Amino acid sequence: MARALRLGTAITLAFILGLGLARRIEQLKAVGDTEPELDVQEFVQIGSQMTRFYAGSHREPLFVLTTKLFTAPFEDKWWAARLQSMVFGTLLIAVTFFVARQAVNPFAGLGAAFLVATNDFMVRNSCRGFRMELYSLLILLYGWALFRRKWLMVDGQWLTDRPSPASHQPSTMNHPPSPPCVPARLSLILVSGLLGGLLCLTRMTSLCIVFVALAGYACQGSWRWPALRARLVAAVASLAVSATLTLPYVVNCGRERGDWLIWINRHAHGWAQREALMVGGRYANGPPSSHLFGSPHVAQAIAQGKEFSLMDYLWRYRRGWDFVRQPADGFVQIFRSIERLYGPGRRLLPFAALGAFILLLSPHRWLVIIPLASLIPIAYIKRFGAEGRFFMHAFPFHAVWTMVGVNLAVAGLAWALWKAGKAWKRESVGA
Repeated sequence: MARALRLGTAITLAFILGLGLARRIEQLKAVGDTEPELDVQEFVQIGSQMTRFYAGSHREPLFVLTTKLFTAPFEDKWWAARLQSMVFGTLLIAVTFFVARQAVNPFAGLGAAFLVATNDFMVRNSCRGFRMELYSLLILLYGWALFRRKWLMVDGQWLTDRPSPASHQPSTMNHPPSPPCVPARLSLILVSGLLGGLLCLTRMTSLCIVFVALAGYACQGSWRWPALRARLVAAVASLAVSATLTLPYVVNCGRERGDWLIWINRHAHGWAQREALMVGGRYANGPPSSHLFGSPHVAQAIAQGKEFSLMDYLWRYRRGWDFVRQPADGFVQIFRSIERLYGPGRRLLPFAALGAFILLLSPHRWLVIIPLASLIPIAYIKRFGAEGRFFMHAFPFHAVWTMVGVNLAVAGLAWALWKAGKAWKRESVGA
């Protein structure tokens, strides 16, 4: 029975992968030979000129490298860049299945994979040549690696090092407590640290994800000192591995480009310009009036030719609680746009809300915390024109939430039918 279930799951997953690939190939043909967006052209250009992985650039190097590898064999660079997105998008379907299967069950995994494979929003964005598919893949894998069950620690002991039933025999000898399982700890540190570093080398704003995820890992489980200390050591070591992979890029940005934070400062200036157009803009009648979720000082500084850095954009030209109000408003805008972006999938939003609530109460709460952390940088700019593709990485998590809610609803319906049938049978026997 178990073998037949596994076989059926594998066949269904293969069908879903084929369906998702077919829809993406259809989208790739529909796009045709049209010129891609400027960001994609920039990645292709930087990739063609790439000679060192850690070269200082305002574009993070991992996607530049994958773009170089994908486009090198092809004469049509634009088509090859879109092909890259399609490949990563298809892999994302499979990874979504495995993560949902681990968190819930194979049924939820297949349902989440089907949603990712067929959702119009995901399909439309799957062949544009952006890095969001790779980014989504790495976020899911990072969460899986950090919160994989057999690498978690319970009461100061790694689950892979739990004693077997035979070891519970009484003994007259005083054995010292066994140390935590070193292979499990090393696996956690190396795999999560590697994926965290690759995540930051895809988008450096992923530092929000890394810090929040590691804090969540350190807080999950027993708060007794041996267990907490072991988790803190593992989290710090994982962060050190990620930093070892990431710091050479940051250092080279400072040495070669004169700005250690060029990967964010350049974008901060662009978003300041957008905010200036929306909030301040024209000075024919003097400085703009105050605005709740946009600083008139930003608009005034842009008009004066000020070059913005990240710190300027976040703090220097803000007032009071703008630092909190702006992302709060951004999250409101994000949740309002979900219904528009996800198309027919919005009908499943009640199930997604139920699933997210259930996951928050379970050991798999990382499936809610990590996507919310990943939206923090986007919340700052959402009001000023953040594109829909910026939310692509959240959809696989949304699909998992939805299937958790559907799973619970089906289980509740089955229980209600069973109780109703039992009551009807009792009444029939009584009659």
